[in-house]
Amino acid sequence: MTAVSTLGPAITAPSPDLQAVFAALPGPATVLLAPDAPDFTIVATSRVFQDLTHTDASLLGQPLFQAFSDANPANPQATGVANLRASLETVLATGQPHRMETQRYDLCLPDGRWEARHWAPRNTPVFAPDGSLQYILHTADDVTGDVHAREALHRAQERTARMLTRMSDGYLLLDDALRVIDMNPAAERLVGRTREALLGLAPWEAFPALQDTELVQALRDVVQARRAKHVQHLCSSLPGERHLEVDAHPTAAGGAAVFWRDVTERVRSEEALRLADRRKDEFLATLAHELRNPLAPVRTGIHILRRAGNPEMAQRTLASMERQMTHLVRLIDDLMDVSRISRGKVELQRAPVALNAIVEAALEHARPAIEAAGQALDVSLLPGTLTLHADATRLVQVLGNLLNNASKYTPDGGRIGLAVTREDSEAVVRVSDSGMGIAPGQLAQVFEPFTQLERPGHARGQGGLGIGLSISQRLVRLHGGALRVHSEGRGRGATFSVHLPLVPPAG
Repeated sequence: MTAVSTLGPAITAPSPDLQAVFAALPGPATVLLAPDAPDFTIVATSRVFQDLTHTDASLLGQPLFQAFSDANPANPQATGVANLRASLETVLATGQPHRMETQRYDLCLPDGRWEARHWAPRNTPVFAPDGSLQYILHTADDVTGDVHAREALHRAQERTARMLTRMSDGYLLLDDALRVIDMNPAAERLVGRTREALLGLAPWEAFPALQDTELVQALRDVVQARRAKHVQHLCSSLPGERHLEVDAHPTAAGGAAVFWRDVTERVRSEEALRLADRRKDEFLATLAHELRNPLAPVRTGIHILRRAGNPEMAQRTLASMERQMTHLVRLIDDLMDVSRISRGKVELQRAPVALNAIVEAALEHARPAIEAAGQALDVSLLPGTLTLHADATRLVQVLGNLLNNASKYTPDGGRIGLAVTREDSEAVVRVSDSGMGIAPGQLAQVFEPFTQLERPGHARGQGGLGIGLSISQRLVRLHGGALRVHSEGRGRGATFSVHLPLVPPAG
């Protein structure tokens, strides 16, 4: 270390041996200062200090704040000089060590560039044998890397907090006892409880129905085995029964970070797709069966006609073939109706028409099947005329479908009713039966295409493609009306109500 030769007469220079020891000091940057306020002249430095500050022994003899001015133009509000001077003066005044908070004190490099640096300084008095203050020992750890790391961590935490606040997935942070220590707004919305209400509670304490569930066991496994878990859980303790998809991950603190999303709509959509696929398969099987049934007697009839010499037998055969062909045409017409209605291609031929005339036409079509089953038919019409602006053919089709369904799902000897009423500006036609009824869970399904109800002890669906009610409902809607169903349950019969707007009276 170069000897100090520029110190003033009032400053005691350290001995060469002390300077050599001082220069070799490891650890934090170390400077020995004279107590000659306001200069605080540099009398010795460690090589660690010189390396960190990009300086050399030429510092010796310079006033501290002349050598290190902390005058970085990029940091005009710098407080390094003022804070360090205040600390040194505190040591002078009290004779006690003074530890400073972490300081930003920028350095000017040899090439003129400034470098932002952060330090953890401590100033310690060094006394002469006579008790006078001889030096101030200034040590400073370069904590620039730590400060930058803390700033980066803080920025990352802020980004994470913003992301968690904005994300639609619920987020729970649990400690090692699975108690809630944080949650995001989405979690509050999903569980219907506030963060403050759940802090410190385990999930099963807040929602007892979760106790002993697969979800809670999965959370325990995450904490104990330190492995992530993925669980799908049907939760009945949240507002409404909800399907949750849960991902839980172990945290460094020994707890668990839990992310979950409400996938109820997705699960329902998947179930609807599976149901639609199953109905499609059932429909294709039914269609094949329904088309094969009439085709078999037609083929047989053709064979008989080729060989028959009996005119009477030929006539009976032709009549049977005609009935089967009529049935085939009706099936194909129903399929075409479904297609046209789905594509919005149905055009109603509307005109003023009396509702009673529509009812009579529908009864005429349905009565043979009802009478063949030995079923009683009760009809109640209103006196006078209820006028609709409607496609009469289509409404006859609707009421005919309802009457045929009533007969099909009512045992032989049962009872079927048709009643016409007026409710305000609507005409209402109710078709009721004493048949098998509809379970509450199936009421919403009866208007779905290709849906047929099971009847215990009978062939599924009683024939047909399962599209009549769907067609009827859509045709009624096209008339500005509504088709509704009511049943008290299995074995209690069913009532279908057709609501149709009446033509307003003239004037």
